[in-house]
Amino acid sequence: MNRLYVVRAIGFTVVLLSLAGCAMIPSAAPPALDELKEWDVIVIGDSSLWGVAEPYAKLIEQDRGVKVNLHDNWEGALSAKSILKALQGDSGGSMTREKWPQLIPEAEVLVLFGNPVDSLEPETLAVLGKCLSSIDPGDAALDSDAFAPYKADLGAIYEEIAELREGRPLILRATDIYNPLISIWREKGIEDVCGAYWEGQNEALRQAATEHGVPFVSVYDEFNGPKHDQDPRAKGFIREDGEHPSEQGAAIYARMLVDSGFEAVTVK
Repeated sequence: MNRLYVVRAIGFTVVLLSLAGCAMIPSAAPPALDELKEWDVIVIGDSSLWGVAEPYAKLIEQDRGVKVNLHDNWEGALSAKSILKALQGDSGGSMTREKWPQLIPEAEVLVLFGNPVDSLEPETLAVLGKCLSSIDPGDAALDSDAFAPYKADLGAIYEEIAELREGRPLILRATDIYNPLISIWREKGIEDVCGAYWEGQNEALRQAATEHGVPFVSVYDEFNGPKHDQDPRAKGFIREDGEHPSEQGAAIYARMLVDSGFEAVTVK
């Protein structure tokens, strides 16, 4: 037999045995949450999450006995569309957003909220803008599909998260948004119209989370009551600016997140 042939045959056999050996050795499974001493906790949302991350991190440390590495990434007016683009690689020049695709795969906890501003058709956005400014939007009946683009963007965010996680479970919590304007709307007689739009955005958030297997935490139910007719300002849950969570409100928000538990889910 040709000596060169023998050498090649032996070499080929060695390669096959090496590959077979590698295939037989299972890759190490990631450690269970209970085995970890440190958790990376990411909070991504608009200014409705201002002040929530720190008390949430402290409660996690107390409840779970771990050290929290907190990434408090709330950003004024942050939209779901902007979050989606960042996860797809378009950070819009933001160094903070640029890190999300690297942070999320290694995180233990992610709290997520993005507002609908960049997702909506101009007509819907115009009405919502007037409501946010407490301006009479007129007789603007809510179309049943008005928040469908928003729901689609939220669903796409969860799909991006699922891809980044590659099947690894995550303590992911989706939230909605409280209504700090209800008393003003009531005084101006625009509560019915504007309230319907507020319900529409929060229902889109709930449906998108449910369809993708993501636990949902309704700060709307807590701050505005189960019928959504209570004023969170009157409860002391809102800062003097009339918009953002007060220290008390942020503490309640954080407690709600902890009370939702620490079950990790595999995002659909």
